[in-house]
Amino acid sequence: MDFKLIVAIFLSSVYVVYSQTTQNINVLFVNEEGNTIADKAVEVAVNYIKKNSKLGVSAEPRKVVGNRTDSTGLLELLCSTYNDMLEKNIPPHLVLDTTKTGLASETVKSFTSALGLPTISASFGQEGDLRQWRNIDENEKQYLIQIIPPADMIPEMIRTIVINQNITNAAILFDDSFVMDHKYKSLLQNVATRHIITPIKDNIQEQLQSLYKLDLVNYFILGSLANIRKVLDGADNAQFFNRKFAWHVITQDKGDVKCQCRNATIMFAKPVIDAKYQDRLGSIKTSYQLNADPEIAAAFYFDLALHSFLTIKDMIGEGAWKRNNVTNYVTCDEYDGKNSPKRRGLDLKKYFNKV
Repeated sequence: MDFKLIVAIFLSSVYVVYSQTTQNINVLFVNEEGNTIADKAVEVAVNYIKKNSKLGVSAEPRKVVGNRTDSTGLLELLCSTYNDMLEKNIPPHLVLDTTKTGLASETVKSFTSALGLPTISASFGQEGDLRQWRNIDENEKQYLIQIIPPADMIPEMIRTIVINQNITNAAILFDDSFVMDHKYKSLLQNVATRHIITPIKDNIQEQLQSLYKLDLVNYFILGSLANIRKVLDGADNAQFFNRKFAWHVITQDKGDVKCQCRNATIMFAKPVIDAKYQDRLGSIKTSYQLNADPEIAAAFYFDLALHSFLTIKDMIGEGAWKRNNVTNYVTCDEYDGKNSPKRRGLDLKKYFNKV
């Protein structure tokens, strides 16, 4: 096999000014069922700031967990937790949103925009995909922020490859390590490429044969190394490694592809940690047990949470909350569709970029 590395994804670093005092921040953390990587990474970030008091920030997030199909149940949990925070006079400085997609994500976006709550979201979706934030104004864009996670950016490589290589047909197979619900229409939008996006099935040889009958000969696999191997072994058994076919495999996992493939040429993409941050990541993994996989996802959620906490600390320290009068909150019951608080000049985005 001939493997080629075509992408390197770099983990970010956080630069901070040590503080002599500790700023307590109130965080409403919203996650979805099954996203254990985000759950663990945020827990590690909270523990990290607790053990590194010189960072000058502390947080004990209130957590709400929902699922992608029960909007009403999640909204009730959000409202009850939020109202309880208001009653205890600890209104959220920040909503940290790690829901991925579906009704869970949509519910959080509706909730935060309606109530004017500063939010940093790691939900999946390119520009315009977050429907409940699609029409927010320029002022709201300063405090309702989306940071696209690696698992949502990585599939965009397919679009780049297709365009650069002028590929006219494509079969895109994926497993549950990627969310593709919102990409069926958008991934190759306005690209003259006949394509199918489909989950990897148990009977892979039958699936590959069905795709071939549709005259699809350019294959892209998005998945774990284990599932990539499953597909490639099936392709070898089906004798799909010859000049007629082109194979591209993309993963979030570490390590190399292994398969029983004969005479196969495969374009292979995986995340690679920038050498500058290797020691930092290793230290956090060892000292704080940031051991969830894929590693790139765990590192992303950790950095996102830490950046978010430090951002709010800086904003409060510089008087942004008082200066912009972020003291008016409405409960879910008080909200009537016309009384959303306006956070004029609350530039969460600017401060986040400065951290």
